[in-house]
Amino acid sequence: MRHSAFLIWGNIISRALRSCASFQVVADGLPNSFAPIGGKREHINGNLPTSLSSFLGREAELQDLRDMAVNARMLTLLGPGGIGKTRLAVELAGALEPDFPDGAWMVQLSSLERESDPWPVFASTLGIPLVSGADRRVQVLDRLRDSNALLLIDNCEHVLDEAHLRQP
Repeated sequence: MRHSAFLIWGNIISRALRSCASFQVVADGLPNSFAPIGGKREHINGNLPTSLSSFLGREAELQDLRDMAVNARMLTLLGPGGIGKTRLAVELAGALEPDFPDGAWMVQLSSLERESDPWPVFASTLGIPLVSGADRRVQVLDRLRDSNALLLIDNCEHVLDEAHLRQP
């Protein structure tokens, strides 16, 4: 049996805003759909990063978190930098995503300066247009009030007071 194969060629704009060529071999029996370049899947129901490597050795912690999430509206992962809190949280959010019809969204606050207003980042990430002159926090929370979405907020410790996310 002869298999046909051909090359798909296209131009993709890289993050450096330069055009570069990308190629994909297409042949009978080979997969022909892959995660988007850059490892992100951006669709209407979320923006969780696609895992580019396997998740090994933390299955027990993941299951513990899944069990906790059944009865909690908010979970906080604490620990020193570099131990995999974000990766564990992304895996948890991905596992829970089917239970949230409005998607699972990762709001990344690491680029903000200490005491910066985080609400424009929330709005941008969630695709919420902000009205000038109105309280940004109120606008975001009003849009989220009736949604059933999971928010994974990463690197928020330096803007907790400004976000009003601290529990009393």
